[in-house]
Formats: sequence, C-alpha cells, structure tokens
Amino acid sequence: MICEVGIARCASYDPGEVAESLALAIERAGGMPPIESPDVLIKANLLSPSAPDRAVTTHPEVLRAIVGEVRKIGNHPVHIADNPGYIFTSAEALMDRTGVGRLAEIEGVTVGLLAEGGLRSVSSGSFRVLSEARVSKRYLDAGYCINAAKLKTHVETETSGCIKNIFGTADTSTRKICHSSASQRRLAEAIVDLFSIRPPQFHILDAVVGMEGDGPSHGTPRRIGFLLAGRSALAVDWVAATIMGYENPLCIPVLDAASARGLGPSRRSEITLRGAEWGELPAVGFKKSSGLVRMFPTFLRGLAHSLVSITPRLEREKCVRCGICGKVCPVNAISDGPSGADRKRYPKVNRRSCVRCLCCHEMCPTGAMAAHKNLPARLAASLRDGFSPSPGGCRPAPTPTLRFRTVGSTTWDQSPGPPFIGCRELAPCRSLRQSLKVLLYFFCISAVALALRQNMPVSSACGKINFACSVGIEGRHGGGIRDDVQGDTETFGARLQR
Repeated sequence: MICEVGIARCASYDPGEVAESLALAIERAGGMPPIESPDVLIKANLLSPSAPDRAVTTHPEVLRAIVGEVRKIGNHPVHIADNPGYIFTSAEALMDRTGVGRLAEIEGVTVGLLAEGGLRSVSSGSFRVLSEARVSKRYLDAGYCINAAKLKTHVETETSGCIKNIFGTADTSTRKICHSSASQRRLAEAIVDLFSIRPPQFHILDAVVGMEGDGPSHGTPRRIGFLLAGRSALAVDWVAATIMGYENPLCIPVLDAASARGLGPSRRSEITLRGAEWGELPAVGFKKSSGLVRMFPTFLRGLAHSLVSITPRLEREKCVRCGICGKVCPVNAISDGPSGADRKRYPKVNRRSCVRCLCCHEMCPTGAMAAHKNLPARLAASLRDGFSPSPGGCRPAPTPTLRFRTVGSTTWDQSPGPPFIGCRELAPCRSLRQSLKVLLYFFCISAVALALRQNMPVSSACGKINFACSVGIEGRHGGGIRDDVQGDTETFGARLQR
C-alpha cells in the first residue's frame, strides 16, 4: 500500500499564505477525491472554547482555506462541526471563542455541534474493544467528509492527529467507556474502533503552530510551519509523528493499532512524501508528552507501568472549584465537592479508583489538575529529553547552534520561534555515560519501590528485576512476550506478579 502525503511550508496564519500553502499540499497529495455528494462535512478539532493562538483547536484560517478548496471543485454546501470535550455543551461559546463562528458570516458556511443531528448506535465485528458505539448521525450520513485535525501532543495517547480527531464523533458515554480502561493499548484500540466505522475521504493537518508538552489542552504552542494533506490518515499521522521527533511512529499505540488493522502503511517506505525530505522534518527540541513507558525496552514495560506513574494532582492556587473534573472522570474517582452545601471544598482524587486517564487534566479550564510525575517518571523524562543528573538538578543539553535560511527574498531567523523546521543544527550527541547513570538510578529506585510494595528485602527485589530482564530476553526468542514496538505489557506484568 503506497500512500501519498503532501506537505507545504506555511510560516503564519495569514489568509493568503494559508490558502496558497494548503492548495500546494493538496496538489502534492494527489488532489482530493471527487466530491459526488451534494454537501460536505468538515470535521474540525474543536476540543474546547479556546482562542486560536492557544493551538488547542484547528485554526479558523485553515478551515477557511479548506472551504475555498471545496468551492474550487463545486458549489457544495459546507458544514463545519465537532463534539468538544464532555462539559462544553454551548455551541455558541465554542464557535465564538475558537473563531469558527466568523466563517459562517464570511464564507456562508454552517457551523455547529456534531451531536445536534442526533446519535446512532453502531456495532461491528471488526471492533476490538467496543461492543457498541454511539456516533453522530451527521457524521455517519455525510456523503463527503474532510478531516481537519491539529498537530498536538496528548498526555494519554502521546499524539493527537487525524485518527485521534475522529474520536470526537462519538457521544460522551462512549468516550468515557474508552477512557475508563487503565490500559493505554485498549484505549488506542477503542480509538481505532471509532475511526474504522467511517473513515473520512480526505485528511488535512494544521501544523503551522502545533502544541508540545502536556497536550492536548494545556501544552505549549510551538511554531512548526507546515500544512499536511493526504488520503490516508495513518500516513499523515506518520509524517506528523516524525515532525514531533518519533524515530519509529509505530511506537505510538494509536498508530500501531491502525497499522495492524491494515488502515494505512506499515513502514515508511510505503509513504510517498512530496514537498519535503524526511530528514528535514523533525522539530529539534520538540517536547513530547509525559508518556514515558515506551522509552523502556519491551521486556521492562510491565515493570515500568507499575513504577512510572503520571497522576492528576490538584494545584489549589489555580482551582476555581467549578466541578468539571468530577463530571468528566469516567470512573467517578473525583469527589464532587462544589455541588454540596460547603462551596469551599476542593475536588479530591480517590487514588484507588483513579485509572490515570488524565481526562480531568485535559478538561480543567484553568490547568489546576496538573499531570504529576513521580520520581521514576521524572528520571525517565530526564533520560528521554537528554538531561543529565547533577547535584543541582537536571542540566539541559547544550543549546544548538543557530543558522539562517533564505527563502525568496526573506531571511528567517530563530526568534521568537522557527517558522520552518530544519533551521537549527542538531544538538551534540548525548553522553552514553550520562544515560547509563540515569538507567542505574532508575534500577535502584525500581528495586526500592518494588521492595516496599512487595514487603521484601531490596536484594530480593533486585533479583526479581534481573529475572524480569531474563524473561524478556527469552521472550525475544520464542517465549510468550512479543518483541515489537507495542509489546504486550499486561502479559509481562502478570508474570512479574507471579
């Protein structure tokens, strides 16, 4: 399966520049499929009522350019819609704050919530996790759908792109069922279940300004300078993951699950990239989400799942006691303090019930429910991001040397952010000694944590960890543990408990 992905540089959200770049990206992707339907649905990413400059939602200028491309083909009525996060039910506020509402006035399109047209129950023998899903009728009945996603990180799924964007077509109850699983792999399979119901005909990814850090709501906007287009969602997401610094995009559970079902390429050679070279894609210094387990070897991930912990923690100085975190929790692990008579109560997380889905972090309007890393997670993050332990804390790697690139008559520099990827030289190689030191620290902390949890001597805990490594190595040569990028962590976890 050869998939074409078109990519075009776009330094800003200037309407003319966005329109020109998007047209070029679509042309490089082989063009959009013929529109034989009387109307067109644009499924945007409108996660929350956030201003466009926060990079939470698809930028309205990108949506406007998509409308322009549709009208080049024919005078088709266009509807722009999405289902935002659980608690955002006001279409007026959503469209106003995201800037999408103005498109109705300027371009004569209709905008609204996907759920406004009602829901339909869908079941399929191809589902891996869901037994049934309630999905927007408007989305299911659309004769032609364009998926307009946003390049973002995600604290639970690592990345958010074209495949993840279709998650918003389901109703709240279906999404809560998906999030209630403590297994990240099961969540990924559930997302692909929803995507496989009715894949859109064409996919466009807004990567002019993306989001890095702990997205998809509270990350940091990062200027990237690309627009992507293609007929395969997985292929577009593969290129996006490369931009975000993933050497093997199939280490991302959602992408791996989609590839395993034949929904797109299974290797990079099956993607024809037009408009850029693979080597110039990675955004140097891009901060990934807090998903850290996959940085460990396959045979250590079961242990890592139990030791590396990223949990919601309330920062009271930011909390406005709105109660949203309690409403969105899929397992009711957060006490609904504000609903009682005592309005001074703060939300409280029941650690025994919490499945660490971080929905509360994603939906918190003020960022008060922070994603807290425990010590092993912080050490893992230090190793992943290229920091070296020191008595004074973590010291960042040396700042890369800047260089300039002339495009036409304009010379772009590095301030305040690079409009083009590839404007920096790569950072110097990290010290192997520093990496080994962090691994040693992690091993020691893992042994102590396991000893405390299992009530055993530290020496016995070290023996168990060594045994875990040997079991994993045996699994590579015909044992019960899979030696691939996704790895079955639950299998090893069960072995370790025994």
